[in-house]
Amino acid sequence: MKKALKYTASIAGLSIVLSGCATTAVSTFEPFQPEDLNPAVSKGLLKQKIDTLYVIVDASGSMSADYDGQGYPGGSAPTKLSVEKEVLNRMNQTIPNIQLTTAIRTFGFGPCVDWGTTKLNESLGSYSTSTFASGLDNVTCSGGGSPMDAAIDAANADLASTSGQIAVLILSDGHDLDSSPIPSARALETQYGDRLCVYSVWVGKDNETSGRNLLQQISDVNGCGFATSAATVASAAGMASFTERVLFDRVVDPDSDGDGVPDS
Repeated sequence: MKKALKYTASIAGLSIVLSGCATTAVSTFEPFQPEDLNPAVSKGLLKQKIDTLYVIVDASGSMSADYDGQGYPGGSAPTKLSVEKEVLNRMNQTIPNIQLTTAIRTFGFGPCVDWGTTKLNESLGSYSTSTFASGLDNVTCSGGGSPMDAAIDAANADLASTSGQIAVLILSDGHDLDSSPIPSARALETQYGDRLCVYSVWVGKDNETSGRNLLQQISDVNGCGFATSAATVASAAGMASFTERVLFDRVVDPDSDGDGVPDS
């Protein structure tokens, strides 16, 4: 009997180790009122430049730590994973009514990624506020190591079926990664060239600024995207500016009635 109990305890302990102490993302944030970009789109002030938005979310163990940055007050101290999801929730509320293809992929290890290193939480498909929100709902917890390179490699394969311009958006603390994701990012750039722009949002702590620098290097791979932080995009204005820069080009002299003559 004692032997059986010891065996059971060993299995339970192994399960805890393998799961990487997975932590569920639970937090309540203050209500967010997005800026409406639809009028600027309808007036021709914003011209859509991206056909596919592919999101990579860090669901590794380090994202279970509390977020100590600005911009996300609520009822309790949020985890970094909860802030990642809130950033994407606010972006989802800000994206105007456009034709877009989206996907969401996570990386980590353990039950949060179905015992692999990366998981496709929302398959490539037509964007809507509800389908993107459902994809976010599938990002349930964080745990294990940080194989960001595995997620970027998987994105390389996932995007093979797409056409048009691609924005890859990576959210992470960039901290304690299993291996450098730069070679994978370069392979992605080699594969998709001028069709690709890589953006990143740093969701890290004050002592993890090296991770912010790494995300900057990834965004600089083809000189098209840029890196920012969760604090920078927290406000309605900050998120509207970020969403605009990722998905649109601003038109200096629009032709809102389509008659071939600029409004000016």
